[in-house]
Amino acid sequence: MIKDNVNSIGTLLSKYPLTEVVVVFTTMAGGTGSGAIKTFIQIVKKVLPNAKVNVVAILPSLKEDELSFKNTIECWNDINSIMDLINDVKFVDNNKRNTYKEINNEVIESLDLAYNIIGIHADGSIDNKDSFRINTAEGSGLILKLYDGLKDGKTAIDLAIKNSVFVQPDVYDCDYLGINLKVGGYDPYEVTKLFEVYKSTYITYNNKNNIVVLGGCETPTQSISLIKMALEDKNKRKLSRNKKRSVIIDLNTDNNEKEDELDILNNSEFNDLFEDNYNL
Repeated sequence: MIKDNVNSIGTLLSKYPLTEVVVVFTTMAGGTGSGAIKTFIQIVKKVLPNAKVNVVAILPSLKEDELSFKNTIECWNDINSIMDLINDVKFVDNNKRNTYKEINNEVIESLDLAYNIIGIHADGSIDNKDSFRINTAEGSGLILKLYDGLKDGKTAIDLAIKNSVFVQPDVYDCDYLGINLKVGGYDPYEVTKLFEVYKSTYITYNNKNNIVVLGGCETPTQSISLIKMALEDKNKRKLSRNKKRSVIIDLNTDNNEKEDELDILNNSEFNDLFEDNYNL
């Protein structure tokens, strides 16, 4: 139990006093991660009060069992109860890929691109401070990878949203928007028109990837509502379930034949077959 190891965890974290950002990965469906995240983050903020805390939380597939859904809702409530200690939180949708390996690889790749969104270009630059501001903005974050070769930026954004492994916000308003696109590709100013940005937009260019990062979005609620609905559906089906244990099959196929007497004893007759000390 993590509560039994508070001091040892605190001692370990205290060895890294200059840490600027702690990224916490957790599954929400069960196991040590989902139940320990609240306490762990409280320890982090106690030992490293100036560090930013980012959370990457993996939601279960809608094909999971009742316990997974219950654990997920409890973990969701734990995270939201300490949101004042958390900067950025990203939720991962396990329904978007076939295997955990695919999900994990894509999440790590996306985070690497987002945290390294920096770039220097004559027409615009994103430095480390800008990246830090985007990636630690308070609220929910979103990373979108744009495919090359589509007709325009809007089409690329729409496809990126559809294929993203991250849970999408209910509305695409954000505090900060970071855009790092391949030179000669999509128009970044066309991309900026697709989002409502309340604080700052940062634009730069590179030769390899098209990456768009939203920081400080509202917490997405549709995904957890689907989990809650799935749990309620399972509970309803469980209550209405008629579990049959004994089914008698009629062997008579000819209705014109006289039914034979079945050699079946009632309880009293059955008990009479035994000696007194065996009576049921």
